[in-house]
Amino acid sequence: MPVEIWIIIGFVALMTASAVFWGRTVEVRREARFKEAAETLKFAYFGKGGESLPPGIEGLSQFAQGTLQHVEHLMQGTANGIELTILDLATTGGLGMYQSFSVRSVAIFRSSRLELPPFFVSPSGGGGKVDVPPGMEMVVISGDKAFDRKQILFGNRPEKVKALFQKEVRQFFVEKGPFNLEGYGDLLVIYFSQLPLSAMPGFLESVFPVYSVICQAIENDKGSPVRG
Repeated sequence: MPVEIWIIIGFVALMTASAVFWGRTVEVRREARFKEAAETLKFAYFGKGGESLPPGIEGLSQFAQGTLQHVEHLMQGTANGIELTILDLATTGGLGMYQSFSVRSVAIFRSSRLELPPFFVSPSGGGGKVDVPPGMEMVVISGDKAFDRKQILFGNRPEKVKALFQKEVRQFFVEKGPFNLEGYGDLLVIYFSQLPLSAMPGFLESVFPVYSVICQAIENDKGSPVRG
């Protein structure tokens, strides 16, 4: 075999080894940062322990049984008196040379204050969207063009979803969004692009306002179809 071919093979092997080494280094640093955050929050750190996910989570689209999802860096505990799970969710799609790999950071709230109809909120612009769960239809709230420009709302019980997304909630999403958000029963799940390590200290500051505005909508309309 010509020397030039061996040089090319060696170069490719070196680049592959370097990529693997760098990827592992980044992963080790990320794991260390998650463990540090878990210790600060007094959360339990489970790493890849998918069995520690909250009960009922398999009913939500991104965690449904049979999907190609991989839980990483899972930590779980109580913050502000609310059960909270934080994790990275790795997704593999496609086959062979067309295979893709992406990671999202996820916050899962579980609370008796949440009595949610099945719903899903996705950015209107398309960037960083999560696939819409099957069986859900678009829910249109007439007269709110500002919300429509930022978010698309889905559900399988439109009237209950409309009752939840009252004016104050939609205004919050216009001002603070867009968000990828999914809810059902006592679970509220917020999907983000993978958080950089530097963002971890302020992560709770970005997720608790979303939880709070949803809870407030439920409390403001306790007699509405949102409940039950």
